[in-house]
Amino acid sequence: MRLFAKDQPGDSVQVDVKFVRVNRQRYFQYTALDDCTRFRVLRLYRQLNHRTSLAFFRELREAMPFPIRKLQSDNGTEFPLEFALTVQATGIRHRYITPRRPEQNGKVERSHRIDDEEFWQRHSFGSFDDASVALERWERRYNHERFSMALRGHTPSEALAAKLSARASDQLASIGAGT
Repeated sequence: MRLFAKDQPGDSVQVDVKFVRVNRQRYFQYTALDDCTRFRVLRLYRQLNHRTSLAFFRELREAMPFPIRKLQSDNGTEFPLEFALTVQATGIRHRYITPRRPEQNGKVERSHRIDDEEFWQRHSFGSFDDASVALERWERRYNHERFSMALRGHTPSEALAAKLSARASDQLASIGAGT
C-alpha cells in the first residue's frame, strides 16, 4: 500500500499536541510534521493555550529547514481563530481538519504513537527541563538517525536532502532549456 504524501517539503505541515506526564506533572508536547519528508519539530510546554501555540509557531518557522506553505491543525481550543489569522498573516495558508476526523492529521498522530513507544515509555525525567532537553535530542535522532519504512528506509533528513537535490536539478534543467 502506498501512502499519500505531498510532493514538496512545506506543501503541508501537520501540527498537533500530545499530553505527557513528567514526574506526575502534565505537560504538552507540540509536534509539527512535514507531510512530504516526515521531518519534525518537537517542543515541550508547561501550558496548553493559544499563546503557547503562537510561541510554537514562531519556533517552528525558525526550526524548519524549508519554507512552510500550508499548516494544518485540529480545532482544539489551543488553535483559535487568532492562531489561524497569525499563520495567514505570515503568508502561510492555514487549514483546520474536519472535526472528529483525526485521520486527516494521521501522520502527526502516528508520530505521537512512535514518541510514546520509543521515547516517553522508555525514559523517566525528574523535571520539565530534563524532559525538554531530552525531547530535543529525540527530535534530532528522529530526523537524522531513525529510518522510516514510509520513506523506504530513509531518515526524514535523507528524504529532505533528496527532495532538495531533485528540486535544484529541475531548476538547473529549466534554466538550461531556456537558453
